[in-house]
Amino acid sequence: MTGTMVRSLIAIPRSLALWFVWIPGRRLARFLPYRVLMTAALIGARIFWVVAAGTRRKIKTDLAEAYGRYFSAAEVASISRRSLEQFAMRHAENLIFGRLTAESTRKLVTIEGREHLDAALAKNRGVIIQLAHFGSFLMVLPALGYSGYRINQLVGQPELEGRGWINRHIFRIRVREHGALPVRFMHVDRSLKPVIKALKNNELVAMALDGRDGKEWVRVNLLGRSANLSPGSIRLALLTGAVVLPTFAVRGPDGLHRVIIERPFELEELETREETVAKNLQRLTDLFETYILKHPCHFGMMIHLIQNRAKKGVFGMPLFSDENDGGAAETGENEL
Repeated sequence: MTGTMVRSLIAIPRSLALWFVWIPGRRLARFLPYRVLMTAALIGARIFWVVAAGTRRKIKTDLAEAYGRYFSAAEVASISRRSLEQFAMRHAENLIFGRLTAESTRKLVTIEGREHLDAALAKNRGVIIQLAHFGSFLMVLPALGYSGYRINQLVGQPELEGRGWINRHIFRIRVREHGALPVRFMHVDRSLKPVIKALKNNELVAMALDGRDGKEWVRVNLLGRSANLSPGSIRLALLTGAVVLPTFAVRGPDGLHRVIIERPFELEELETREETVAKNLQRLTDLFETYILKHPCHFGMMIHLIQNRAKKGVFGMPLFSDENDGGAAETGENEL
């Protein structure tokens, strides 16, 4: 039996699980109360944590490397389990994401720091909502969209190469349902003209600090390690004069979300453009790190997934690099 045949056989249970979750499971999720859906996700995550010993070890290893200098071994083990639980709840929310309404969104999400957003819009230069793959970050989009703000989200290409028809079918479902939300999605690999136009129209453009779709990376210090993050928001702000608002989604003990909009991020100008980008990206990263250390389980699975997918060649750039060269930039072709 060839390696390709073995991989195909291994993929069958995963495909069946995806089909069950996204076809009958998604239909069932529409009728379940939100708290019941989250409880089901928690139970599923805890069962998986017990039975999937190999994955459990990998998650704990990656998070020990990331969090070990800040938390004890017992704390890292707890964070690892809770990171999987947060990840499961976020994906359960994906099942109802396209069904959110203004009323249901208000019940699930509260917005803090809205005054910062309104003050930024008053400058009439557009606003960059600086996100990260932290917590249920997608909840920021309907929360702001249903609050009357014109919001655009930059997205990358889906990881569909080599995937089966179930993955492609699920992607089409998500595209269709997301299209019903008051959010416009823009692809990062296409022209920047729509992005710049949206900012000129004083709209919101959301982009992720830790996304893996860019072609340019700047080394910063994150959690005491050398990390590769995208300077896109800094470059876009310098180009357009748009205001950068760091924004985070935090899940509370009650399972509901707080979208926290920080104060406007004031850019520090240095002698050269590259020095300015590197300095301000590090400052953004420092703020991001305070949220990670306060809510480590909100980012734990992303650390594991980015590192794991980079090793498999799915992502061209890992989150953390083995060498720590103090912040040298790696550049490529990027319009930002």
